[in-house]
Amino acid sequence: MYTLMISHYPTYLQKDSYKTTGCFDLQCSGFIQTSSKIALGAAISPISMELGQQYYITIGIYMDENTNNWWLIFGNGITIGYWPASTLNVLKNSATMVEWGGQVYSPNVRKSPHTKTAMGSGKFASSLKGNACYMENIAIVDFSTQLQYPPEVTTLAEENYCYTALNHQDGSESSPTFYFGGPGQNYNCP
Repeated sequence: MYTLMISHYPTYLQKDSYKTTGCFDLQCSGFIQTSSKIALGAAISPISMELGQQYYITIGIYMDENTNNWWLIFGNGITIGYWPASTLNVLKNSATMVEWGGQVYSPNVRKSPHTKTAMGSGKFASSLKGNACYMENIAIVDFSTQLQYPPEVTTLAEENYCYTALNHQDGSESSPTFYFGGPGQNYNCP
């Protein structure tokens, strides 16, 4: 099984549940960049400010039914590039799992002292909109070919005192919003 994770703009691809494989952005063999306007792994601006203006990006990944290539789309239809079907043999017909979230890399993850690297805005998921990093309008296309919120969703944060994840829905939202992030090293995460 392959897992593709999109976070801000880096992508992470791996195929064995994070055991021995994995790569970021264009370090992943096989991705074919087609856009000269947007680069995989590039910085995006403007950025949202805590309790201030919030900026949004739209990202989509879909399988072309004619070629079985998986396309990465930004905004309203800007194609960034694709992973050829030949490089993603397991994803020949569909994906079996989709993940959204954030990731922090440091030699000090799961060690003491823990890294001071923040995830997302650096605020815990429970801080909600305007504070925590979040993704909304999350959807997949299942075998019914309809765009819908995934039927089975769970959250996972491997180091709960350093980073958190939360699926939260208030009365005004049609589907839950996924919040994630954290400061890294803090009083409870030495």
